[in-house]
Amino acid sequence: MTRKFSKIELFWKEKLRTLPSDLVARFNFDDNTSSFLTTVGLPADLSDLNKALEINFYFEPGSTEFMGDNYCVLGDDSGTYFAISLSNHQLYAIDLDKVTGHDPVCFVNSTIDKFIETIQLFIEFQRRSLTGKSSEADLIKLMVEKMKDVDKQALASKDTWWGSIVSESI
Repeated sequence: MTRKFSKIELFWKEKLRTLPSDLVARFNFDDNTSSFLTTVGLPADLSDLNKALEINFYFEPGSTEFMGDNYCVLGDDSGTYFAISLSNHQLYAIDLDKVTGHDPVCFVNSTIDKFIETIQLFIEFQRRSLTGKSSEADLIKLMVEKMKDVDKQALASKDTWWGSIVSESI
């Protein structure tokens, strides 16, 4: 277990699938991204999202150039692609097919591991909401606070991907 990513590894356990180091090396990621993808990996099973977020990860990522930047495409949410910018190593939702009607490039998280940890929080709060012990508004407020602890940038405005997800929940 990697100490830096232990919270993620404990939550996802056997659902994580690493990417081959030779594949990851092709993208020239920073050390954090490379280490995460090759030693921890991405969730192969997202059924815990209960279709609230339709996220899929690719285990043979591709590359694309879009609006002047190069990206490694790691997944999608049935409308946009999740891609790591090869210039700043941050995660974006890119709308290659112009299907969302929103900005074609939307900030998601500052790193891929923060994205996985934020998805994890979303799942944890989704589970809490099923107990009915707290109001949905209180849970969303607490979830937002916890998400900001993980990655302030992800909720810096309602124009970020997570900002739009949270604003749709309120």
